[in-house]
Formats: sequence, C-alpha cells, structure tokens
Amino acid sequence: MKTIFCKPYQIKKHKIIENFPNKQIKHCIDSKGEKYKLHIIYPNDTIKIKVLDETEVLWFTGKSDLKVTMLTLNWMPKELFCGVSNGFYNQFSELAKKTGYIRSVNTGTTSLCFLSDKVQVALNILIKKGFKVE
Repeated sequence: MKTIFCKPYQIKKHKIIENFPNKQIKHCIDSKGEKYKLHIIYPNDTIKIKVLDETEVLWFTGKSDLKVTMLTLNWMPKELFCGVSNGFYNQFSELAKKTGYIRSVNTGTTSLCFLSDKVQVALNILIKKGFKVE
C-alpha cells in the first residue's frame, strides 16, 4: 500500500475510510478505488538525531562493529528507507543499501537505525517529504 504525506491543511483533499489511534495515520481511498495510507506531518514533527555508542549499537542491532545513527520521529515511515520481503522490512534491498537502513529491535515505531555514513540520505528523504530536523 502506498503512502501519501500531507500537512494538516491538506487532509480535506483525502477521502478517509479508516482512522487509527495514531492521529497521524489514516487509510484513504482515491477516485479509482485504490486504498492508500495517509501520513499527516504536523508542524511539531521534528527528526531527532543520535549517534549511538557501542553498547547502544549492540542493544539495537545485535552487532558491535557498526557506526550507527538513530533517527527518531513520532512515527517513522519505514517504507521510505527499505523494501519488504516475506512481510518484513528488509535491510538488504537496494533502497536499504542506499539509505543505510539497518533492521533493529527495541526501537518501537518511533526510531530507526542507519549506518552513520549513509544516514544523510535518509535525512534528505525525510526533509524532502516535509519533516524538519531538530
């Protein structure tokens, strides 16, 4: 399912068919009957950047030999950074290799881990969609 990003003033342009407890995410339907996910970007949505130390890298990735940066947002749109394989986000997809996405644990839906030398690619994608860096 594709995701469309919008600002709060643009919500009226979309036909919402399902609301979620997370006020930023809605399921919508277009004029052709195709469903899509709407991700609403609020003015206070800012990206927090944290370079992880060795202990944190091990905790979040299970590896200790990587330089990792974590990006945190109130809802991270994983589909912008990696492909899906067998129902799981895949760090080996071409997109993930480009963005440096690393499949991680213990981050919830608010944070994602990236190789530090490629995290700027991921940041640029978020900025282009309308998010701001703290």
